[in-house]
Amino acid sequence: ILLNFNPIHVWGTGFVYPNKIKINKYYKNYKIHAVRGNLSREKLNLPDTLALGDPGLLSKHLIKPQEKKISTLIIPHVEHRKHKSIQHLEKSIKNCVVADLTQDPIEILKLISSSDRVISSSLHGLICADSLGVQNIRINLKSGLKGGDFKFIDYNSAIKKPNVEIYGIETQDEIFKKLEGINFSYFDNVDNVCHSLQKAFPNELR
Repeated sequence: ILLNFNPIHVWGTGFVYPNKIKINKYYKNYKIHAVRGNLSREKLNLPDTLALGDPGLLSKHLIKPQEKKISTLIIPHVEHRKHKSIQHLEKSIKNCVVADLTQDPIEILKLISSSDRVISSSLHGLICADSLGVQNIRINLKSGLKGGDFKFIDYNSAIKKPNVEIYGIETQDEIFKKLEGINFSYFDNVDNVCHSLQKAFPNELR
C-alpha cells in the first residue's frame, strides 16, 4: 500500500532493527512528534527534548482497575504460543493463565489488570502491564521476533525500566526471585511519559 500523506506524522513508534539508516529520507517525508525511546531518537539524530514513549502506555485510560484474580499471567507473542518454553512455564508456574491474544484487546487489558504479575514475550504485553502498574518481566525466547532485543531496550529507555529478562528455562522460584529483585519504582515515570506523549500529539490530527 502506497501512503501519499505529506508529511507522514510519527508519534510514538520506533525502529525495529539496530542497523544504520538514511536520515535525509526521514527529514524529507516525515514529521516526527515522538518516538518510542532513546535508541530510535539517536538513530534519527533528534534533540533530547523530543517526547519519548510508546503510546501503549496510555492504555490504562481504556479500562477501570480490575479485581485481582490471577496470580501469574503469561502473554506469549503470537509467534510464541506453541513455543516449548511457554509450555514449560505453564507446567512449572502454579495457577498461571496463558493469554489468548486473539481476544478483544480490552479483554486482554482486563486480564492484565486482574493479575499480580505478567510474564510476556510480547513487547506490548509488557507495555500494557507497565501502564496498569502490574509487575512484569520479559521472557526472551531468542526466536520469531524481527530485530531481536532492539525495540525492547528502546522502549525501556523512555521510562528508565531495567533490562531484566528470563529465558523460559527457569523454575517458578527462580522467576519469582528475579521479579522480587526488580526495582519497580520506574512505574513513577509512566505518568510523565504519558503526559509528554499527549502533549506531543499533532494538533492537526486531533
